Amino acid sequence: MFLLAYPIFIKSAFNTTLNALGKKIPMKVVAFESDDWGSVRMPSKEFCNIYQKWYNSEASPYALYDSIATDDDLTCLFSVLHQYTDALGNSPIFTFNFIMANPAFQRIKDSDFREYFYEPFYLTLSNYSHTGQYIDLIKEGIERKVIHSELHGREHVHIKRWLSLLQSKNAASLEAFNHNTYMFQPQKPHLKSKSLFAALDFDSTEELGGHRQILYDARDLFRDTFHRAPGSFIAPNYVWNKNHESMLNEIGIQSVQGTKFQNIPKHGSSHYKKSLRLMGNNNKHRQVQLVRNCFFEPSHSRRKDEVNACLREIDRAFRCKVPAIISSHRLHYIGRLDIKNRDRNLQMLKTLLREINRNWPDVLYFNSSELAKLYMA
Repeated sequence: MFLLAYPIFIKSAFNTTLNALGKKIPMKVVAFESDDWGSVRMPSKEFCNIYQKWYNSEASPYALYDSIATDDDLTCLFSVLHQYTDALGNSPIFTFNFIMANPAFQRIKDSDFREYFYEPFYLTLSNYSHTGQYIDLIKEGIERKVIHSELHGREHVHIKRWLSLLQSKNAASLEAFNHNTYMFQPQKPHLKSKSLFAALDFDSTEELGGHRQILYDARDLFRDTFHRAPGSFIAPNYVWNKNHESMLNEIGIQSVQGTKFQNIPKHGSSHYKKSLRLMGNNNKHRQVQLVRNCFFEPSHSRRKDEVNACLREIDRAFRCKVPAIISSHRLHYIGRLDIKNRDRNLQMLKTLLREINRNWPDVLYFNSSELAKLYMA
């Protein structure tokens, strides 16, 4: 059995305490949650080079690796997941959290950046090479139970802030736009430290009406694509408030994914109020709070040994009798911009899954909605 000597420092003790305060379950459950599937980010290596010039430094891992998945990316990930099974014979299953739409760039340009238009993500695929089987592969992955689709939002950009930058002729934002992306976060004073990617952030409560429409649109696009309603949701950049939870309740969301802190917008401030979240707790709408307490993020982690660090987090969760919810962003499995990154991370994922099965032979692999239902039972 994998043995863990807990390091004695505040962060570890804090995370252990949070696990201990979560609602217990009677089995060892591992769930993988992976964000941003379907959304645009870095469209090409050419634009990656342009992006780095703006920042005058090495680009972030999201700029270096993150893009629309190729058919081969999906096939390779699914192949790894099929190689392992839990105590009941089920494969590890990734909850793919989908951004359901991307900006319709030409229509926005035709409006002189005065109006926003979007297109379903499956239409965006036609702008990218090697995506001819993308939708069929996603459906196959769902049928074979190695992935499970859930909702991440309509788009991953704050529309009002983005259009404001474009209308002001911000050079970097316009160049990104011309490459069919919004992948540029201006520094001060452009957005006063506000994120361009937190779609449900707001500067005034007057924006909330538009957010309701965005969430309803996202729900409808999800139903049209996957032929069922979403049951779980994660907010872009983990930014949302209680009004959004009411809206999510209206569209049938039963569980809310996230990290241990919720980022709540503060009126007139560039900072967020941090609200602590506990595993399995319910809000007033009885939506189950799913808290990511483990991380497998090899492309941008500063940890020397990502696999063993994740195993320690899983062990910590199981010792506290709570599920191990592993955050693992799509960028680690994308080879469009750097195939070596994808292949290296898939090998690490194999090692992680092998060690999970070896250390905890009674492990069960759940998707996020299955886990929420376990708490609702």
